Amino acid sequence: MGRFKIDPHGAVRDMFDSGHSSKLKPQDVKAQGRKPAAKSPSAKAGPLVSFMTVDEVAKRYSVSKATVWRWVKNDPSFPEPIKLSAGTSRWAEEQLRAFDVRALLREGA
Repeated sequence: MGRFKIDPHGAVRDMFDSGHSSKLKPQDVKAQGRKPAAKSPSAKAGPLVSFMTVDEVAKRYSVSKATVWRWVKNDPSFPEPIKLSAGTSRWAEEQLRAFDVRALLREGA
């Protein structure tokens, strides 16, 4: 049996309702309690952020995973990883692109 009942007058009542609440029509039950659909995050916040694993970062620069971690430890200009949990880190691709641009500008100067 459903949670809502329709009385003879067309009002919808909660099974636990004492009957003292305002009367709702059946079409109101569908809309009641629902939040409006959220707009997609990319529509208001711009492009979605992409994250890369240590394997993907190593492949991007054609180096080993150990080298990526060495850069994190010794090169302050290299982006810090985002720690998701113990043993799980990701790099924002946008930060890596900015690092690439800075490195190219240093080489060209």
